[in-house]
Amino acid sequence: MTLLRRAWCTAVASVVAAALAAAPLKGEGSPPPPSPAPPAAQYAHGYGLLMTVPYAAVVRVGTTRHGASPGDASTDVLTFDTSATTGGFSISDLRPWPFGDVPVSRVIGTGGRLYLQIDGEPRSVVDDDLPRSAILFGRGSPLFVPPPDALGDYVPVPYPAAGRRAFRATVETGAARRVVAEVLVGAKTAERVASRLAVRSAAFRAVVDEGTGRLVVTQVHIDAWVPPDAFADVRVPKAVAAYAGHRMTVASRFDPIALPGEPDVGVPDRTMPVSDWIDTLDVRARLVEAAAAVSLYRDTIGSLRGLTPRRVRGFDPSLRLVRGRGTTGGRTVGSVAHPDRHGFTLRTTARNGWTYRLDSSRHGHLVGTCRMAARRSCGVWLRG
Repeated sequence: MTLLRRAWCTAVASVVAAALAAAPLKGEGSPPPPSPAPPAAQYAHGYGLLMTVPYAAVVRVGTTRHGASPGDASTDVLTFDTSATTGGFSISDLRPWPFGDVPVSRVIGTGGRLYLQIDGEPRSVVDDDLPRSAILFGRGSPLFVPPPDALGDYVPVPYPAAGRRAFRATVETGAARRVVAEVLVGAKTAERVASRLAVRSAAFRAVVDEGTGRLVVTQVHIDAWVPPDAFADVRVPKAVAAYAGHRMTVASRFDPIALPGEPDVGVPDRTMPVSDWIDTLDVRARLVEAAAAVSLYRDTIGSLRGLTPRRVRGFDPSLRLVRGRGTTGGRTVGSVAHPDRHGFTLRTTARNGWTYRLDSSRHGHLVGTCRMAARRSCGVWLRG
């Protein structure tokens, strides 16, 4: 499981977002149902608009694992900004940060792929298999807006603002199981897990603007039991496995507003597969570890005189140092001592052909740079 997948596996989540000011919808093709229309008709109309009109929203999603006593519960919450159109979606400002130390500034979902724009990286990283991306981020996710045929037992409820109507409904058991399963394991293996879940309650609430017919607030709250054998034939990370044998709740709140134009959700110009990106992370980590060992040799001996791969292994047995340039395949790091016998340069070529370099001055200042196969710069990745 990749670094990103492990980080995202812990980022499932309960939602409350500040309501945003209403804006007229662009391209409303049909008027709202006559008022007062039945809640089911109002929701079906609002759902149809949401699936065809560009929108932006602040979203919070969360899961709670309940223990044996009422006070024994743990909740994971994820909040993010989203904008969506029929061509895809864009995610930004994820809170709390679900990517560990990886500074992802934006996630674009289009054409069945995710493109992660990472600060300091020259290309967007492409991942086809982030398990929970569809249920957490996808346009029209049933975690936020269940399809109309998944709801029943509509009941109008009071709402204080004029021109707005609110109602609650029940989420059909099968649809609720599927939502919880996807939150836990993602879409590919959701069916195997969903059939084992027991749904205690599944409630939906929505607020509709009577003038435009659009949805302005939706909330989903599902209370379920995850049996001990829920993941018997599904590989899951420890954070997800911890839900087995526990009651859990999944909740969301979604406050969409219409956008005046289409958001930019196009494929970035320059991309790289997530596997290649993770390989470059490994290369950079090995360069830093090698720099620490060579620096320790220099500080111990007083200079780099007599530096050989065998002698450096005395300071770090795992280091595979070679003269010149190392490679990913050999998991080697190339080294060259500077003429002053105090500074040094380390180089390794990653699987994608990019060469990563780490230079150390005689005073220990480090600068990490990168060159693509065509000798073009791919940036500075370290200063220290």
